[in-house]
Amino acid sequence: MTRGASLLVAFSIGTIVALGAPAAKGQCPRPTSSDTTPMASVFVAELLHRRLYTEFIYIGSPPAERPMVELTLRVLYGWNERPRILPDDNASDTLRIRIQPEQDLGLPAGARVVAFMKRVYLTEIILSPPDTPTARTRVGSGMLVLAANGLCAPDSARAELNRLGTPQWRRAGPR
Repeated sequence: MTRGASLLVAFSIGTIVALGAPAAKGQCPRPTSSDTTPMASVFVAELLHRRLYTEFIYIGSPPAERPMVELTLRVLYGWNERPRILPDDNASDTLRIRIQPEQDLGLPAGARVVAFMKRVYLTEIILSPPDTPTARTRVGSGMLVLAANGLCAPDSARAELNRLGTPQWRRAGPR
């Protein structure tokens, strides 16, 4: 990369990845006290489908391979922002979330899950003389991504959901 060039680090819109391992299958290791940072979106969803696949990352030669799990969720109700695939998409209540296999709760299709999402922003890394990287957050609306340890079974997130109170929005239409 040449001096003064910038490198834009972005999250793939279709890939929402959680890092860190859950404490036990279906358990939510998130702290449940009211002093935690508020999440941009918290929602309860029905697990519709699970698909195992291999993700290829082309940074060098040969490409890196990483096993992944894609979960298809039907969003039922939640708090704060309503997650959407597209900004103007009010009709879609189905999301696909991609996670690492160790994050998979192992719940069967039809089970309910709780998702905690945070807002992230694109970061621009500038190489300035003498090639010292500096990063700054780009201004914009950002995007919702799954928080670390952001998926759990409703029973293990009960205290957090009770603290949030009555859901602020619900899925429209028949179940």
